[in-house]
Amino acid sequence: MRRCTIAGMTAPPWSLARALLAIVSLLAALALGALLALLLTNGAPWAALTGWSAGAGLALLALRARYRRHGASLPLEPGGTPIALALLTGVAAALFLDTLTLASRGGGLAAPELAGLIAGAPGAVAWLAAALYLLLLQPLAEGLVFRGLLQPALQARSSRRLALLLTALAWALFHTLAYTGAPGSADPAAFVVSRLALGLLPGVLRARNASARASIVAHVGINLFFLLRLLSLSL
Repeated sequence: MRRCTIAGMTAPPWSLARALLAIVSLLAALALGALLALLLTNGAPWAALTGWSAGAGLALLALRARYRRHGASLPLEPGGTPIALALLTGVAAALFLDTLTLASRGGGLAAPELAGLIAGAPGAVAWLAAALYLLLLQPLAEGLVFRGLLQPALQARSSRRLALLLTALAWALFHTLAYTGAPGSADPAAFVVSRLALGLLPGVLRARNASARASIVAHVGINLFFLLRLLSLSL
């Protein structure tokens, strides 16, 4: 495939089908990891987080091996939006949406990834598993798959706005399939809408930057807000 620049990012040398396969593979890795962890720990509250971490780690290793020759097409180098600004923007976006949900429905925006911590009295291991997954493994794995692979592939075949919207929608549906089966998770329809709104921010940053780093850091900021929010409620 001929390489060209498309509105801030490079047209990828992989197909849209390859990007979609990466999403399915990541979903399968998360599901298998969570299932094995739950079976091995007899359903411990933190087991799903540990399994998701293992699944995301394996997916990252597979991505690194498969796309090593396309390293320039999965850029993580500095440049464009400052990292600190991307992080603060992610925190602000999560805070804003959480405040709207609190005002309209009388309860905060649910984060099913943290359902295991909500269900019990989490110890240090559970908090460490949550921090590892939400602040490192999940943003990297999902950032590379959705904003590194899918969004450029869509943008090469459509407009920038349509690619951004479709990527955010795919990310929202992915989160619904991967996480809303956990106890205490949100209503699936409301969850899709909330994650669609949150998914637009990393997509905008990806569309405006040649590097995917800012979009990944914004995802870290979103997760950081939910993690700190739950931690404050548990104190």
